[in-house]
Amino acid sequence: MKRAAVLALSLWGVACPLAPDSSVPLAPLPAGGFLVEWRPVTLPTHLKPGEACATSVTVVNAGSAGWAAAGNRPYGVRLGYRWFKGSDAQLYRDYDNVRVPLPHAAPPGRSVTIPVTVVAPAEPGDYVVQFDLNQTGVAWFANSGAALKLVLVKVG
Repeated sequence: MKRAAVLALSLWGVACPLAPDSSVPLAPLPAGGFLVEWRPVTLPTHLKPGEACATSVTVVNAGSAGWAAAGNRPYGVRLGYRWFKGSDAQLYRDYDNVRVPLPHAAPPGRSVTIPVTVVAPAEPGDYVVQFDLNQTGVAWFANSGAALKLVLVKVG
């Protein structure tokens, strides 16, 4: 019989497990475990400075190992985003500890939808929001060869 995970609300209002989802082992991903397919992200093309926008990001585990939903515990997989400004792709705001845990484990071939609130920069301009996944204590997926999800947004 499978044990149900105990849930708590994170700072972003997202339910996240206090106890790891036992369907995927908590361990570092192998080299082939960092592959991701991004689904379209619904984000307005225009935001006001500092505006918060609730959205969700759906990803498919295209890798060879499952992704653990373990909150902020080591080896849990989380979604992060950062902002780049202008045509020179200058980093405006790094991940700033905005990392949202997976709501459930994602075995290879399975998708997971992650609710996230994206907060626009305070300074008007043309931006790119860059989404990436991170395995806590191990690596960002893009640093292991995975694709990033990029979304253009005008702030002003």
